[in-house]
Amino acid sequence: MDITQIEKIAELARLHLTEKEKKEIPEKLTEILEYIDQLKELDTSGVPAELEQSGNLRLAEDIVDEFGKIEALTGNAPDFGDGFFRVKKIIE
Repeated sequence: MDITQIEKIAELARLHLTEKEKKEIPEKLTEILEYIDQLKELDTSGVPAELEQSGNLRLAEDIVDEFGKIEALTGNAPDFGDGFFRVKKIIE
């Protein structure tokens, strides 16, 4: 991975990287990927999956509920009116 790719990813992620960080990232990514490759080599065939291990796992029932209780949903809002939450203007 080169600096151009690092800068593009940082831009997409809205990260502000120093020049030092841009130079360190490829090495760190390589270390992470090498570690992942080591983990792939482990034999996990005898290890039960997390969900299978837990005998008390229950899924919640899907219940359709109308949002007719607007007061209950907005009761703690500091400023609510006309169907909207009012907030301070933050952009000039």
